[in-house]
Amino acid sequence: MLRNVFCALSILLPTGLLADWITLNDGSRIEGDIVLVTPENILIEVQSTPTILEQKSYSRSDIAKFRKSAQDDIAFAELEKIKIPLTADDAEPYQILLAKTVRPFMQNYGYSKHMPAARELAAKLEKDQTRLRQGEVKINGTWVSQSEFRADQPESGGRLQLAKMKDLSDRNPVKVMVAFEKLEKQSAATTSYPEGILLARQALGRMQTMINKMTSDIEIRQRNQVEGLKLASADRRLQMEQGIAREAAARDRRLAAAQRSGTKWIPLIADPKVLTEISQLAGTERARLDTIDVIAMQDGIKAAQDAQSALVSGQLQVAEVNLARANDLWVENPTLIMIDNLGSQLKAAQKIKEEEEKVQAEEDKKRRRAEQDAARRAAAKAQKN
Repeated sequence: MLRNVFCALSILLPTGLLADWITLNDGSRIEGDIVLVTPENILIEVQSTPTILEQKSYSRSDIAKFRKSAQDDIAFAELEKIKIPLTADDAEPYQILLAKTVRPFMQNYGYSKHMPAARELAAKLEKDQTRLRQGEVKINGTWVSQSEFRADQPESGGRLQLAKMKDLSDRNPVKVMVAFEKLEKQSAATTSYPEGILLARQALGRMQTMINKMTSDIEIRQRNQVEGLKLASADRRLQMEQGIAREAAARDRRLAAAQRSGTKWIPLIADPKVLTEISQLAGTERARLDTIDVIAMQDGIKAAQDAQSALVSGQLQVAEVNLARANDLWVENPTLIMIDNLGSQLKAAQKIKEEEEKVQAEEDKKRRRAEQDAARRAAAKAQKN
């Protein structure tokens, strides 16, 4: 069975513990990590960029209110964001989550009132992890054994990728397209494909919106960086330049990792060149998908399902008509596997029926002969009497 790593956004590692906040007298709010509170000032560490932390001091006279959370409350707030996915086919994300988030919380905050909830979460993750390692797959909350999954390929694979697309549809359009790429490559002849096309079209639209927003933000940020570097002191300028260099290196590492994965859909990295390339790819893909008649494909699936129902009930002529209609409606290549399978089943059923009709005809012939012989004997007997 293919072991596709499912990095669903329902399994997230913490990106920063920004649970503390300060509200100023003018109503503005600053979120970060409060590191020092004195009668005169409050020092808060804020994330000015993804890789640069900056400490800012505010006079208590300018502060309307503030909150500094207990460390276990801050850490548990991250655990509460974790949702066990309804669809999964790989245990590795579970292992990462347990090792880097859940178990460290349990080790560091054994005294916490949140420990029962943390233990319950760990138990659920470990249970799912064990089943995945044993070869089971979870699709929309239903567990499928390894043998069942393999026996129903590529339909089962199509359902798996479609379920991933649905799970990510409102959060990560790039991951949606990664799942669709696999669905189209491995299961384009399955009943999941038409709905996958519709979800992919929606994801591409959201992706383009995100790209436009990111491109605009990059332009604003670059202008601010240029102005900031001009105004900064020598030491501060060096710190900012080092932070900018770290961000660029982090982007390069993400890009290289994505390119090694083999998918054409790389993450939306805050780099104008990368975003332009993804935007062009999204436009080309959307134009291609728009040419596919999804409604006809769905009608073809419905006709095939009607043919299957008729076949089960022994209505072979009805099944034959519906199957012909399904063939006419599903014009994509490859042909829907369900149509091919039903065609074979229909031929087998028709052959059995022909054999049964032959046997029945022979039995009727014998019966008529027997009746004729009996009639002749009765007539001969009557004449003799």
